[in-house]
Amino acid sequence: ERARLFHARAADRALSRFASVEAENNYRAALDMTEAPGERAPLLAGLAKALFYQSRFAEAIQDIREAIRLYQAAGDDEAVARLYTRASRAAWDGADTPGGLALCREGLAALNVMERADLPDTPGLAELLHEAGRECYFNGLPDEARPLCERALGIAERLDLTELQVQILATVGILPAR
Repeated sequence: ERARLFHARAADRALSRFASVEAENNYRAALDMTEAPGERAPLLAGLAKALFYQSRFAEAIQDIREAIRLYQAAGDDEAVARLYTRASRAAWDGADTPGGLALCREGLAALNVMERADLPDTPGLAELLHEAGRECYFNGLPDEARPLCERALGIAERLDLTELQVQILATVGILPAR
């Protein structure tokens, strides 16, 4: 148990210093020492980030998907939303624009975003909606992009997420005028 904790801490510290190969090695060592879903999910998310920083986008998406599965089982919608956003960005950075859009749509469907009235406003939801809007635009679907961005902006304003508001407004700024 102590060795797993030390590996996890070392991985987090290495990742915070952009030592992504060292972080990857420590996340893998920590993952080898646990089967508990609640412990594996954040380790997988960290491993995916380390892989992303190494431009190993397909591998990152694979680990993100596994982390999403574990967070879904735990009912952590915020983590699920954030991870789908991260997976979409990995696809984008890997030059797979259609794949990025597909991941956003999968995330929106997994959270039933369009049907659930009880879904609370969270930073992760705002990020996912914005990323979905951005992906729609860059996949030639600007009419689908605007309502997603507007909903994301409303959430970001209510939660006072200034940096996210700026990002969303930058996306809205490139959308065609109505």
